[in-house]
Amino acid sequence: MSKINKLKKLSLLFDAYQNMLTDIQRDVFKQYYLEDYSLSEIANNTKTTRTSVSLKLKNIEEKLIDLEEKIGFVKKVENLNKKIENLKKQKE
Repeated sequence: MSKINKLKKLSLLFDAYQNMLTDIQRDVFKQYYLEDYSLSEIANNTKTTRTSVSLKLKNIEEKLIDLEEKIGFVKKVENLNKKIENLKKQKE
């Protein structure tokens, strides 16, 4: 998976499931993926180590993917959007 596709997927999952993350997890995700901070910058901001930030990000990614596998909200929304687009095309 390309970096752009990964970012897109994780952003969609984050939008759907961010309330199921802790405040710290949301903050780290936002800094890394949305604000483009480096691991070192996040480590300084959160007063942890670069390794700790890297592990947190991996855990956050796994949690978001796991939530989607269990709940499937993003997939359902994507399927509904496809159906809406197909209906719009049929009306044209």
